[in-house]
Amino acid sequence: MWCFCHSDYVRLLSPPDFSLRGRAQWEFRQATLLERDKQVPLVDILSRGRISLDARIRGSTRPSTFRVADLLSILLEYPPMPVETFAAQVEMIKDLTHDVRQLDLRLIAPKTITFKPGQFVSFEVFHPQSGHVVTRPYSIASQPSRSDVITLLFNLVPGGPGSTYLFNLKEGDKTHFKGPAGNFYLRDDPNRELLFIGTGTGIAPIRSMLLANVERPDARPATLFWGLRGQRDLYYQEELAELTRRTPTLTAITTLSRPEPAWSGLSGRVLRLIEERIVSVKSLAVYLCGNSAMIADATSLLQKKGLCPIYREKYYDDTGSPED
Repeated sequence: MWCFCHSDYVRLLSPPDFSLRGRAQWEFRQATLLERDKQVPLVDILSRGRISLDARIRGSTRPSTFRVADLLSILLEYPPMPVETFAAQVEMIKDLTHDVRQLDLRLIAPKTITFKPGQFVSFEVFHPQSGHVVTRPYSIASQPSRSDVITLLFNLVPGGPGSTYLFNLKEGDKTHFKGPAGNFYLRDDPNRELLFIGTGTGIAPIRSMLLANVERPDARPATLFWGLRGQRDLYYQEELAELTRRTPTLTAITTLSRPEPAWSGLSGRVLRLIEERIVSVKSLAVYLCGNSAMIADATSLLQKKGLCPIYREKYYDDTGSPED
């Protein structure tokens, strides 16, 4: 009755012998699986590396899609948030470093957006090489409570149609985007502390999650490990210092992989922080965002330290080293 599954998305069917019991917005490691009337905690099933493809949501007549994250948690994306087309105007442009820009967009129509911290919006832009219109996603870096303005954060990528388009926008310009979308968002799991690990502009969705968490009256304990290259790549340091001052349960650590001699802060890859500072992950929910190499290596390190839900977003595709 059981089978092992590698796929990211699983369509679950509805035979009579199985049912999942739990509220739709829960992560299903908080639910139980009924195996011929025997209740089996789902986390136990996942710890054995097995999941059932034969299940149904009790009381639901619609097929439901589950996302399997590292075989450690099953997430029910149900119902999906509607994707809309928004008109917006550039309200503020801020150059944070030599190649990183922050863009604030005030919504015109609709005037507000509802999203989960960590989700993204997409722009349709012209690709000069292919001659076609392509879609480029950008994570929202602001918190959902600020629903009339969204903040985007991006690198200038030479020849990149998306970043070129956004870098060419001026204050007062109007633009359009679609959203919100994405399964990389902050889950509501008060029993787990938060560990955010990012490199480069992978901080964008994590910033949204951090800001949303600190706004809560019962902010969950959270730790941020953020890897950048050198001193000229530093930004948001004063903001993070202020957030940690206001929120005693928040720890934010930035490390540089290629610091100059005058650097007095932490140096080395962000992976080093995982190795040295994380003893056990059993009480954590981990969010990874950055390049593909970092995500792969960080996932491997974390899994050696135990079982926990790991949510991942490959923010840009490259073949660079984990600290790039």
